Amino acid sequence: MNEFKWTPRKRRAAYMMACEPKTYTEIAKDLNVTVQTLWNYRQSGEFNREVGKLAARENRLLMETHVAFFLSNRKLKNCRL
Repeated sequence: MNEFKWTPRKRRAAYMMACEPKTYTEIAKDLNVTVQTLWNYRQSGEFNREVGKLAARENRLLMETHVAFFLSNRKLKNCRL
């Protein structure tokens, strides 16, 4: 098996797969690669781990944003003018 090497395109593909609500076809088109190329990337454990880390980070940031928004709205409602 070939050694996996990161490139800017592979990093962008990992980010897009983890964080953007797009299909493989849309991602492939945006990156100017084929769907087969994305499938080949996904055969790498290293690539998949990075997609997982990025997705977890994105979900954590989204959750923190929602919690902060909820708490700030709650404080405003409890505020007496």
